[in-house]
Amino acid sequence: PAPPAPVAPDTPIRPAAAPAATAAPAAVPVAPVTFLADGMTLARGETLADALPVWRRFAAQKPALLLLSNDPALLPAPEPLRGAIAETLRTAPDAAVRAAGDPLRPAPLFLPGMSVDLALRQGWLRELVWVFPQSDGGQELKLEVLREQLTGNRLADSAEAATLQLTGKTVGGRLRGVPFRAAPLAHLPQPDGPVIVHIDLSYVHKSHKNEIATPVIPLVGGILQQLKAKHLPVLAVTFSYNHGDGSIPLGVRFLGDFVAALVEKPERLDQPLPRRWQAQKDMLYLENFFQKDDIRKLVEEQTKDSPDAAWVQFNRYHVAALFKEGDQALAHLASAVALDRMYAVEYLTLAERAGAAGRPAQELRMMELAGAAFPENVLIKLRIAELRAAAGDNSAARTLAAELLQLPWSATYYPDMREYLHDFLAKLEK
Repeated sequence: PAPPAPVAPDTPIRPAAAPAATAAPAAVPVAPVTFLADGMTLARGETLADALPVWRRFAAQKPALLLLSNDPALLPAPEPLRGAIAETLRTAPDAAVRAAGDPLRPAPLFLPGMSVDLALRQGWLRELVWVFPQSDGGQELKLEVLREQLTGNRLADSAEAATLQLTGKTVGGRLRGVPFRAAPLAHLPQPDGPVIVHIDLSYVHKSHKNEIATPVIPLVGGILQQLKAKHLPVLAVTFSYNHGDGSIPLGVRFLGDFVAALVEKPERLDQPLPRRWQAQKDMLYLENFFQKDDIRKLVEEQTKDSPDAAWVQFNRYHVAALFKEGDQALAHLASAVALDRMYAVEYLTLAERAGAAGRPAQELRMMELAGAAFPENVLIKLRIAELRAAAGDNSAARTLAAELLQLPWSATYYPDMREYLHDFLAKLEK
């Protein structure tokens, strides 16, 4: 049988009780600044859960959350864990909050897809404005489709769905006891009062067709220009990459640096692209036509200009792979990982390819490289144990499985893991 993956329990959505006591807010309220008129720091994380420590700092000011994401992250947290979650969100240090929302640890308290639900239940937010991606600008927003999506995915209950009404191009209603609006970016409603803007890379990924129809750098620039035109009074801007599950390719991870550069100095929005970004735009375009030599020249130019950028080293890996320079490609990938460990997600892709090609030794090697980059990732450790067993190295497999069995596995998110590990160890003893 396949090893257990983290599961989100089928939790009914209860009416929101009175908001829990919020985390200790900043001692002095923060004055909002105008988004993309005034520069500010982009607070980046891997998932939406990583944004929670930032959001809670402004709980006393009750901002609206302006969420640009393909997923509104409204999955309800399991009821038995809600007390522990609320306490963690109120009192735990930032690092502990992020760890509590990491599904690749053995005992998460919540999943990233629950993050907005949690912020609403904690009473941190005055309103939720969900800006969802539309790859086809002419696509009409259909109220019944949105209702079915929210209820079918357990993001809203029937009573909440019944509050939703379509006015023009915007849906309005109430979720978790607070006002909720949903619209495509072109019809973004103007929030009242201060806001927190969150941009998830899934929003860009879903809006992006290809580098010919919708080149991603101009696409992101256009998204930011539309937001700038709203003159939003912002307290913070957060950003999440979402590369962990492999659904968003690492080749667009550079967008974190690109967005950060524009949020920090908004005047850049109206200036020509700097050389390294123009080279990136050209490189992505040329990939459609398999222009390997021209791509290599552009990447060499980037390397001279920005040798310490992890995404440039990843570009070097990509070019070497195009030329089938295997050892050189892995060396460049290792350089990227040394600068930004999330590029080690590529080792998981390489491991999967090796497994499909019937190369178990290479699959194990790639998994171990990934495991070295993500020592807290229990599913990678489990896969290494399975590969060791398949290779006949029962001693190493037994040691790893025994270590995994000692971990405090969540009965909520990993209900079958202990049984799976017991069975795995029993087979190794035969």
